[in-house]
Amino acid sequence: MNNKFRSKSLVSIILLIITLSTPLQASPSALNEPVPPTAAEHQKIITQFISEIRAIQNQVFDIAQFALSGQLSPLQTITPNIQVIDNNIERLNRRIQDYLQTIPRLGIQNRDVLLISNALNLIKNGLYTLNLLTSATTDIQRVTLLDEFFRSRIAAKDTLNTVEELLTQN
Repeated sequence: MNNKFRSKSLVSIILLIITLSTPLQASPSALNEPVPPTAAEHQKIITQFISEIRAIQNQVFDIAQFALSGQLSPLQTITPNIQVIDNNIERLNRRIQDYLQTIPRLGIQNRDVLLISNALNLIKNGLYTLNLLTSATTDIQRVTLLDEFFRSRIAAKDTLNTVEELLTQN
């Protein structure tokens, strides 16, 4: 009986040692977590987002130039375009937020996504400022709104340039 107890104890100890020496690793799919993209995939996705943001930024700038030209009534021609661009910004923002959910909360990938999200918000702020500009009644209001618009535009451009530089360093 003493031998049976020793052999059972010995088997238990061996199994315990094997269990403790083997690290437990769970795959992301086993934990229902999304698989984070590789560095190359991430760079491609961020570059695509940057391209789309720059296209939206150019559309906003075109509206600003049109509003400043004073050729037609801004409310009749600019307001529908502002709505279309705002919808595009919201759609892109949802895609960026969805992508944000697939990457680790801390790290370089998260930083990149948060920066492009910030750039998109700056562009949205510029679009909002243009919308206010269409109803400005005094020159002081117009100058103040234009100043805010161009500050947002420059900050968005600087942010996108920073993300591009960071991508090339990785």
